[in-house]
Amino acid sequence: MKVKVYSQKNCKYCDNIKESLKENKVEFESIEIDDHRDEWNRITRILGLGMTPTIGFGDEFWVPGRDFRGPDELINSTTCRTTNN
Repeated sequence: MKVKVYSQKNCKYCDNIKESLKENKVEFESIEIDDHRDEWNRITRILGLGMTPTIGFGDEFWVPGRDFRGPDELINSTTCRTTNN
């Protein structure tokens, strides 16, 4: 299952997460929330949160601070998740 990274322009944390994913060869699709406002609004209604970077796996979404605390933890989780699916 492909990872989706919902991010914003000028978000350094988003850039760090995407760079870590690239370095660890985790395939992902980068989605700029300003360019996909309807999709982002749907996600924020589901989550009740509008934090970036939000990481998507199909209908499951992870947000920083709640589901991962940094790039290393995210890499470990995404690697396990994409390997098992």
